[in-house]
Amino acid sequence: MKISGNNNAAIPLIQQYQKQENIRQETQGKSIPVETVGLSNEAKEAYAISKISQTLDDVRMDKVKELKGLIDAGTYDVSGEKIAGKIMKEALYDILA
Repeated sequence: MKISGNNNAAIPLIQQYQKQENIRQETQGKSIPVETVGLSNEAKEAYAISKISQTLDDVRMDKVKELKGLIDAGTYDVSGEKIAGKIMKEALYDILA
């Protein structure tokens, strides 16, 4: 049986396969290098700090109890100037950030 036509297109594919097969045979039995990743001391410290901060309470319960007591007693008083100042400070921070 005779196959006619242009078989030149298959030659690069066969050569590539042969190269890969040769490389596979050469590396067979050899140990493949293992890639490693190292962290700097600063990164390790930052990770440790983030873990510690996750265990801490976001709310300071002593401050909450103190404020609840003042509010319940009717003696909690905040000046309007302090509130306005905080609002302006946060607004400016949002604009500049």
